[in-house]
Amino acid sequence: MEKQLVVTEIPPLILISEAAADADADAKAEESLFSSPQPRRALASQYVHLAENGKNAQRTEIDTSKIRSTDNVEKPRRKSGDAKSLAPDARVALICGPREATNQGRDPESRWYIRGVLHSHPITVFCGAWATLLVMIALPISLVAGALLLLSTELPDYFVWVPGWLLAVPIALPPLGLLYLIFGFNGNCRVCGQKLFVHRSHIKHPKAHRVRGLGYIFPLCIQVILFSWFRCTHCGTSIRLKE
Repeated sequence: MEKQLVVTEIPPLILISEAAADADADAKAEESLFSSPQPRRALASQYVHLAENGKNAQRTEIDTSKIRSTDNVEKPRRKSGDAKSLAPDARVALICGPREATNQGRDPESRWYIRGVLHSHPITVFCGAWATLLVMIALPISLVAGALLLLSTELPDYFVWVPGWLLAVPIALPPLGLLYLIFGFNGNCRVCGQKLFVHRSHIKHPKAHRVRGLGYIFPLCIQVILFSWFRCTHCGTSIRLKE
């Protein structure tokens, strides 16, 4: 009455309980806001530049006289300083296929027909096949010869028939092993780079040279020595040793 106020002009009274509840809700909202901050949205005006589509926009005209058809494209010119580009095509053809004189008079369906990619180190592969084959033959013979020589020494009455030259087989085994380490261990496939004369436990190629009971390495050595070409045990690519 002193202020001359109407009842409708007086604001409603807020109870203490309601004010405490609102304060708790505000505090929880602030905690959730700071605990999991949301990424700020970048303003579109800072990153997106709209093109000017007014009268002042400049339009680039296309010169149709400089356009060429793809049918008239020329082959790329070789650089004068590129040594690889100057390699003769005959060398590439020789790597991909043998000479005509190599397979002259041979049936293309026979095993004697030399085919495949030319190996970069044919002498190493050929010597590796011989060294691996001799080691695989000499190893069991050396064991048998050593046992017979030992028995002939212990029981001379029963093993008098054992010749003394069998001792040469165990003696020849270390030099053959050295040749295997030099050539056989370094015999790799030109395509996949895997070792040819080293046993590896994995799934071999279906076209690999294989004889049941002898495995893969022994038939591979025979194939290399007799026919001068082979299929890689790992990738199955035909590799030849003759030009």
